[in-house]
Amino acid sequence: QRKLFEAREEELVARYPKQTIAMCAGEVFVGKTPYEAAVKAMKAHPDRASFFYTYGVGIPWLGE
Repeated sequence: QRKLFEAREEELVARYPKQTIAMCAGEVFVGKTPYEAAVKAMKAHPDRASFFYTYGVGIPWLGE
């Protein structure tokens, strides 16, 4: 997921400024907070790990 995000990082950060961006199963989920983005990603893909980008701070994964 991280590599997928990094390939589109410039586009996604420009499109969703000051928001948390989650990449899960190749899909993009956006929220005003990390929690909001995580809930969206986990609802869509409950058994998959996600990569998160929050205001310039990368969180490599969420999940087991």
